[in-house]
Amino acid sequence: MNDKNIKLIVASTGGSGSGYLMRLFYHLLSVSGETHWMASDNFFTVMDSEYGFNFANIPFGICTNELTDKLSEVYSINKKNVYHKFYRHDYRDISAAPSSGSVFFDAMIVLPCSMKTLGAIAGGVSSNLIERSADVSLKERRKLILVPRETPYNLIHLENMRLLTLANAVILPASPGFYHHPETLNDIYDFIVDRLFAHVGIEKRAIKAWDEK
Repeated sequence: MNDKNIKLIVASTGGSGSGYLMRLFYHLLSVSGETHWMASDNFFTVMDSEYGFNFANIPFGICTNELTDKLSEVYSINKKNVYHKFYRHDYRDISAAPSSGSVFFDAMIVLPCSMKTLGAIAGGVSSNLIERSADVSLKERRKLILVPRETPYNLIHLENMRLLTLANAVILPASPGFYHHPETLNDIYDFIVDRLFAHVGIEKRAIKAWDEK
């Protein structure tokens, strides 16, 4: 268990790569802290097409047990080692806690991040809780990490990423390395999870570090 309580916002939008989110949640289970999660309708559509099931029926509010049960359908999980608390918010609920700058969070991660959502955040749009939470993260000078998986990028995508980088967001594409010799899809997903943990200040590793080879 990590010795630091971490408080995160995680938002999921309609980009491909739901496996990255599943592995992020899997590894967070053993990290002390809490995650406030929201997801767009398009995310669930994509997740269903990639996995044949999705998290759409997970209830709003505290959902640690339900999320753990859902992850248990894919991964082996010892529920005695679950130290993380999960909350689910309706992405349409603009009054939820992540929308307020007076509620502290260590960081926000958008995973997967669609180009639509990335463009909305770059343009300062706050039409839903995901966009508003990202805007709050930027204005409060908190860590905002966007994980796009789109390829290739067009000039509009790149210009939006440039604007967000200037605003102090981190663009962390789902572009895994291979020096850790991945053997499964989970190994590939874990590379990105490891980079996310490093950027939000979580000590736990999802893969072995380079100097541990």
